[in-house]
Amino acid sequence: MEQNKNSKIKRNLLHTVITWAIIVAVLAANIGFSILSDRYLLRLDMSNAKYHEISPESEALLKELNPEENNITIYFLADVDELRSVAKGYSATYYKNQGVEAPTNNLWGMKYVYDIAQEFARKYDFVQIKHLSLTKNAAELEAFRSTIGTNLTKQDVIVDNYTSDKDANGKEVLDGDGNPVMHHNFRIIKRDAFFSFDSESYFTYAFRGDLQFTSTILSLAGANPTVYFVSGHGEPIGDYKAGDFSSAGDYGEAQALRDLFFDAGFVTKKIDLTKEYETLFADESARIIVLYGPTADYTGDAAYKEGGVSEIDVLRRFLVEADHHMMVFLGETEKPLDNLEEYLYDYWGVSFDSALIKDSGKNSLTDDGLRFFGSYETDQYSVGVNLTNQLAQLDSLPRAAFDRTRPITLDERFTQSVGYSEMFASLSAGAVFLAPEDTGLVDYKGNSAGDADQTGRVLAALTYEGTRNDNNEELSTYVFACGGTGFASNELLDGSSYSNRDVLYYTMRLMSRDTVPFEIDFKVMDSEGLDDIDEEQATAWTIVLCSLVPLAALVMGTVVFIRRRHS
Repeated sequence: MEQNKNSKIKRNLLHTVITWAIIVAVLAANIGFSILSDRYLLRLDMSNAKYHEISPESEALLKELNPEENNITIYFLADVDELRSVAKGYSATYYKNQGVEAPTNNLWGMKYVYDIAQEFARKYDFVQIKHLSLTKNAAELEAFRSTIGTNLTKQDVIVDNYTSDKDANGKEVLDGDGNPVMHHNFRIIKRDAFFSFDSESYFTYAFRGDLQFTSTILSLAGANPTVYFVSGHGEPIGDYKAGDFSSAGDYGEAQALRDLFFDAGFVTKKIDLTKEYETLFADESARIIVLYGPTADYTGDAAYKEGGVSEIDVLRRFLVEADHHMMVFLGETEKPLDNLEEYLYDYWGVSFDSALIKDSGKNSLTDDGLRFFGSYETDQYSVGVNLTNQLAQLDSLPRAAFDRTRPITLDERFTQSVGYSEMFASLSAGAVFLAPEDTGLVDYKGNSAGDADQTGRVLAALTYEGTRNDNNEELSTYVFACGGTGFASNELLDGSSYSNRDVLYYTMRLMSRDTVPFEIDFKVMDSEGLDDIDEEQATAWTIVLCSLVPLAALVMGTVVFIRRRHS
């Protein structure tokens, strides 16, 4: 009897120990899974596009970075729970077009950004994530605030590369105590920069997290191509002093265009070709030259004969080199720019009318008809469709806006796919955008200057010249031309509902080096809103997953209990 009693006590004790062991194991597994989830991104991505995955193209570019020379920190200004919440809301562009001030505490879309940032931190040892509070960490954030002179919100992401300064020979600069001089090299990324939006509904049609983080990290790590904005002809690109090659500063009406280059990983500088052309040719990183809204002509042969510099010759010599490119935004001027316009026509097959396009139909965005939506070029053989073919395939076609635009005429010699002569390099020109139906021409004061209801006028064009070197490698030069600065103005580029940014981004893609990740495509959303589970679905999944282990334990316990009762 005593033996049976002891046996029963031992059995009950064993059952108790096993029960508590199972409970502890379940709790430990839950805690462990949460830790692993935070560290290694062990979460289900139910989307078709796998939004938090890093593309092979990004991996190929980032593997070249030296972990010892880079220390990338991605700062989020909201806590984890806020970032992971399935927040409802719209883009800042949506609120702007509704005439309502966008809320700064709306964390719509930040879950996507946070998830892919964690993947970068998991995959690369030189990338880490930190959370800073706008109030508690105000002192730490002051370095970022004072530099950009703007307010930070929970929608912002700071990507910082805290590295040592280096001299011209690549050696670290030391302070008086022999310690490396460190500095913050950082970018502030606005929440909406991670997404692309439809131009009419303002819903999201693509997530650009992979592209945005990769391009930002590369831009902070160095080895970037340089873009030169030409100064000295009344361009509205801010003040400039000769010899000042700072990549920061005021770029005036071209600030948004400059920022787009900057965010894409380019170094941007201004240059006066009459005084600093030698610097242009000595810079091995020089990749693109930008002519933005000149109002005075470029110097030509006459200046050269008088002992000066022919800027036209500088442009010609720069673009003769393979993989050197040019963007031209030529707006209205009081006098014709004879030297510049003659060069653009003779060498690149584009000429600019001395009037503006006025839309009188449904595509007009303003009462005067001078701001309107352009039409995509649909000729599949046009070189210009290289900039728009991916956008044109989207179910919800994003629209490109133009403002005070001169029509372009393409030289028929260059519109043939073979080129104008076998004696010369193959060169072709094609439209990127055309004027829509119901358009006419007006002079710069708004007076009628042409018949209405004409179509087919070119708004923006792309010219391509291809040659081959001694190793039979194909070399290329591209010239993007637009009949006005409005297409790349601050107003139209800052409003991300238009596809202007995307088209310019694809233009940069054609003109870029391998260190700029333009081969990374954005990930198209499956629906109008963000493709994610809502709160009800999240609750349902939580109930299912949290019930599996207890249910299994209950079933097993019941089976054991019944078998013992009948044994």
